[in-house]
Amino acid sequence: MINNYIILETLGTRGYAEVKLCKEKQAGKFFAIKFISRDVMKRDKLGIKREIVIMKKLNHPTVLRLYEVIDDPKMNKLFLVLEFMKHGDMLSFQKKKHPQGMLENLLDRDHHSVFLQGILSLAYLQEQKL
Repeated sequence: MINNYIILETLGTRGYAEVKLCKEKQAGKFFAIKFISRDVMKRDKLGIKREIVIMKKLNHPTVLRLYEVIDDPKMNKLFLVLEFMKHGDMLSFQKKKHPQGMLENLLDRDHHSVFLQGILSLAYLQEQKL
């Protein structure tokens, strides 16, 4: 358990962090928590700080949201409490929907919706000069 979050399962490991599915104890809402080791932070302190500063500024329905940063010296970790995307990222969504291939059924409604959300996200990030 981290603060008010119950750790449920590992969602994935990429680069310098591990991401776990967690449930907020009181409200029962799901979040993804990114676990960052302090050893990694020593190697890329500027990059991690930049990620946090940028994510704190972002507020758009199509951009992943950062809710809280928890620094736990006892566990030697930094935790980023993020919005949980139940369908995962775009590549995971595509693989689940069309396991035979990436180009299959690109004209369906789901792909149009995801593509439009991607365009809206990019437009928002450009407005923010990111």
